[in-house]
Amino acid sequence: MGADHAMALEVVTADGRFVTASSTSNSDLYWALRGGGGSTFGIVTSVIVRVHPQMPFTVSKFSFGTGGPANVSKEAFWQGLRAYLEQFIPFTDAGTYSYFWVFSNATSGSYSLEMTPFFAPNHTIESFNKLTKPLFDRWAALGIPVKPVTQQFDSFLPAFEVSWGRQSGSEDRVGTNVVLPGNRLFPRASWETKFDAIFNTLKKTSEAGRRWGGYHQAPRNRANVDNAVSSAFRNAVAFFISAAALPPNATPDQVKGTSTELTDRVLGPWREVVPDSEGGGAYLNEADVMEPNWKSSFYGDDKYPRLLKIKQKWDPEGVFYAYTGVGSEEWKVRDGEQGLQTQNGRLCRVS
Repeated sequence: MGADHAMALEVVTADGRFVTASSTSNSDLYWALRGGGGSTFGIVTSVIVRVHPQMPFTVSKFSFGTGGPANVSKEAFWQGLRAYLEQFIPFTDAGTYSYFWVFSNATSGSYSLEMTPFFAPNHTIESFNKLTKPLFDRWAALGIPVKPVTQQFDSFLPAFEVSWGRQSGSEDRVGTNVVLPGNRLFPRASWETKFDAIFNTLKKTSEAGRRWGGYHQAPRNRANVDNAVSSAFRNAVAFFISAAALPPNATPDQVKGTSTELTDRVLGPWREVVPDSEGGGAYLNEADVMEPNWKSSFYGDDKYPRLLKIKQKWDPEGVFYAYTGVGSEEWKVRDGEQGLQTQNGRLCRVS
C-alpha cells in the first residue's frame, strides 16, 4: 500500500496551522492520514515517501475468448477462467498483480478475458514463465490458444508506462456520466473456504450480460506498519469492479433506478458471498456512491471509531467534508431529487 510508505506529511489543519505529521510529531494525525480516506483531516501539501531499490519488472498481455479459429466453447472458457482465478493465491504469494476484464455479449452469448496486463515486480521473463506455466499448460489442455506478449524492464516507470500510460482520447471523457461503478474486495480466507460460491457468483454476473474487471492483488502489510488502511485491503487476494449503465441524459428517476440496480443486483450478490463480517470490503475511490454500511465497507469496524475521534479532535467544526468521508454522518447535503446522493446542494448539520 502506498500509505505504508509515507514517512511524513506536511498539513494545513482546519484551524489554519501548518504542521508536520509523522511517527514522532502529531502521530494520531499521521495514523489517520495514511489510509483514512480523503478530504477529511486537513490539506496535505507535501509528503516524504520511502524509496525502494531498483528491480526488474515483467509485464505480460494476453487474451482468449469463446469461438475463434479454435472454436473455444463456453464450457472451456469458464474452465479456463476458473483455472486463472484458482491461481490467485500462488500468484499473489509471488508478489505479482494483474488488471483484467471479463466481457460478455448478451446478444451473441460470447465471452472473453482481456489481461492488460499481468504485472510482475521483481520478476524476470524466466521467473514469470515458471510461475505461470501451470496455468498456460492448463489452457493448452483445454484447447484454449493463448499467445502472451511478455516484456521485461529494468525499472518500474517504463513498465508502468507500457501498462497504464496516457490513453488517447481519455481527456474527452472527463466529466461525463456513462456508468455508475462499484467494487468489492475479496479476502484470502474466503478464497480458500468458499471458492466455488465466489466463482459461481462471478459467472452469474457475466451470464447477466455484465462486464466486470478485476485484479489479483494482496497488499498485506509487508512494511509492518500501523495505520488506518482498512483490514479488507490487508486480507484481500482479489478486487473486482463492475457497473450499471446510465441512459443518455438520465433523469433523476433513471439515475435512481440505475443506482438501485448497481447496489442490489450487481453488487448485492458480491456482498452476500463476501460480507464485511467475513473480511469483505470496498475500495472508496471506485465505489458505489450509495454503498450500504459504508463505514464498515470502506474503513472497517476496527478502524472507524478511532478515525472519528481523530476527526473530531483535528476538525471539530467540520471544515472538511466529503460524502462517506470520516465524520460525514454529521452532515446532510440538501440536493433535491437527483436520484442518488450528490454534493450539489446546501451542506447542513444533521439535527
